[in-house]
Amino acid sequence: MGSLVGILFLVLLNGFFVASEFALVGVRRSRIETMAATGNRAARRLLGLLDDLNAYISATQLGITMASLALGWVGEPVVAHLLEEPLKGRVSETALHTISFTVAFTIITFLH
Repeated sequence: MGSLVGILFLVLLNGFFVASEFALVGVRRSRIETMAATGNRAARRLLGLLDDLNAYISATQLGITMASLALGWVGEPVVAHLLEEPLKGRVSETALHTISFTVAFTIITFLH
């Protein structure tokens, strides 16, 4: 059960980094500058991020990559094990591992 929670956490973490990237790229700088000029502290901080946008985009890309790798590392064996149980005895050991790996890989890729 803990591994399933880990998978959920990694999917959500991945989503956080993707959403952060989209938010940084999609923000209108002119609107943030106007808000910062009126004294909005959050807008002033955001302008600092926008001044070094390439570094922050790189950081979100690194986060996405690390979360994705961890998702594959943690998720594939868990999902494969869950799939192996109902198939045991119905197919050969080789086919069992091939089927469970393929389906698990597909599910984890879809979640990603």
